[in-house]
Amino acid sequence: EKASVVLGAVAPTPLLAFEASRNLQGKVPSDSLFQKAALIAKDESLPITDIRGSIWYRKQILEVLTQRALREAQMRAQKGGTDKNAEKP
Repeated sequence: EKASVVLGAVAPTPLLAFEASRNLQGKVPSDSLFQKAALIAKDESLPITDIRGSIWYRKQILEVLTQRALREAQMRAQKGGTDKNAEKP
């Protein structure tokens, strides 16, 4: 029902990718949906080139990691929102 894509290290401050998030709202999760959201997030990002990576590299890795994060979120949601590897208080 709800999803948000927030990007770090690809803009001066953490960035809520509004269009990527909007694209996910109310849709059935799928690899193709996640790929489209990742491409939209890539377009929304504002990375710079510095010693840690070029604009091109940051946009490429953003696309890959966004898809991975969305798949992980889907898997956790299907398991009831728990992560068996997470630390317990």
